[in-house]
Amino acid sequence: MRNVTLILDDGTRFRGQSFGYEKPVAGEVVFNTAMTGYPESLTDPSYAGQLMTLTYPLVGNYGVPPFTRGADGIPDYMEGAHIYAEAIIVSDYSENFSHWNAAESLGDWLKREQIPGITGIDTRALTKALREHGVMMGRIVFDDDAIDNGQLTIDNYGDINYVDRVSCKEIIVYNGNESRKFSIDTPKEELNCQLSIVTRGLRRESQYPPLPHPQRRGSHPRALGLRLQRPAVRRPLHLQRTRRPGHVRRGGAEYPPCDAE
Repeated sequence: MRNVTLILDDGTRFRGQSFGYEKPVAGEVVFNTAMTGYPESLTDPSYAGQLMTLTYPLVGNYGVPPFTRGADGIPDYMEGAHIYAEAIIVSDYSENFSHWNAAESLGDWLKREQIPGITGIDTRALTKALREHGVMMGRIVFDDDAIDNGQLTIDNYGDINYVDRVSCKEIIVYNGNESRKFSIDTPKEELNCQLSIVTRGLRRESQYPPLPHPQRRGSHPRALGLRLQRPAVRRPLHLQRTRRPGHVRRGGAEYPPCDAE
C-alpha cells in the first residue's frame, strides 16, 4: 500500500494508505454513518463528485456482490451501473472477506472501476471536523514520486451541475408489459423507488429532461399534483385518555363542571 494524504480545504491533513486505484483525486468530502451497504452507497448517483467517508470502522469484510440485473432490468445489489463516488475513505480496510454472495474484494472492485480508496484514516476526527465546519472540498495525493500528482485543481462542488451529469439521457421503461402507465419528470431518483413501483405491478416510463441548475422549480411532490398524507395511527385502548361527560381538561388535569348559580 502506498502512503497517501487527504488534504482538506482548510489545510487539515490526514495520512493513510491506498487500497484502491492509485490516482490523485479531488472532490467534496462528506461522511456516511451506515454500518453496512457500501456497495449501494458507492453506486448511488447522489455521491457523484464526492469523497465518501465511512464512519463505521471496519469496511470490506463482506466483499462486493456481483453486478446482476433482475428480469425488470434493475440492478439486484447496486443502486447504479457503476461507482459514482470519487473515492472512499475508511478507518480499517479488511483485505479478507467472507460472504455467501461475495464475488470480489472491495479493493479489487475499486481498482477495476478506477476509484481510489484510502485506509488508516482517523475517520472520527475527520467526521468531527466535517460536522463542525460543514462539508468542504478536499484532495487525495500520493506521498511518493512514483505517481505524479500533477496540478490537481479543486473545482467548487456547487459550480458543477452533477444533476445533469448523472441524469438519464433517454427514456427508460421498467416492466413494460403492464397495463398502467404514468410519467414522472423529477430529477434522478433512487433505484429502490423504481423497484417499489415495479413490484406493485405498474408500468413506469421515466423521462429525465435536462434540468436547470441547481434544482428545477416545481419538483416538490405537491407541485407535481401528488398529495402527501400522514397515515392515521390509532392508540391502543389502554393508552387512550377518556374524559368523563361534562368534565373539562385544563393543563393535563380534569375539573368537574361548575354548577350554575
